[in-house]
Amino acid sequence: MNARIVRIAAVAVALCLAPLAARADGVDSVTITLSAISGAPGATVDVMGTITNSGPDTLSLDGDDLTVSAPLTATAEFLNNAPFTLNGGASATFEFFEITINPGAAPGVYGTDNSDVFSFFGDFNGVPIEDNVNFTVDVTTPEPGTILLLVSGLAGFGLIRRHSKVMP
Repeated sequence: MNARIVRIAAVAVALCLAPLAARADGVDSVTITLSAISGAPGATVDVMGTITNSGPDTLSLDGDDLTVSAPLTATAEFLNNAPFTLNGGASATFEFFEITINPGAAPGVYGTDNSDVFSFFGDFNGVPIEDNVNFTVDVTTPEPGTILLLVSGLAGFGLIRRHSKVMP
């Protein structure tokens, strides 16, 4: 009876350690770097990123998940733009997702509470891997000089148009 329990325990331990054995070299890793995200209220910003496979094994890119805080909305583009696999030591740069900033958003930095997260799911030779990357979005307003320049140009255009209507 004890021998049977020992065999069952040994099989259970082997099954638990099997995923670790499939990753024989133990040095597979993924690094994700996202570009800085900044925009004005009402803007849509393309977020570029780089994914790097620093291990020797081929990385399969299986999926992603994206969480953003209000007043932001996001559109995942990862699986539309990512390669299916990434060889060992290789990297790829592409559009990961788009952020749309609500037109009524107040200026400030959103996501500093780690509420904005990009999650990547993949595998090395069938061994699953997940990587989470927190990011922030800096919502800005146009520079006062830009607004002044726009108003000045419109006023000048209005004066020219008015002047041309007065003259016969």
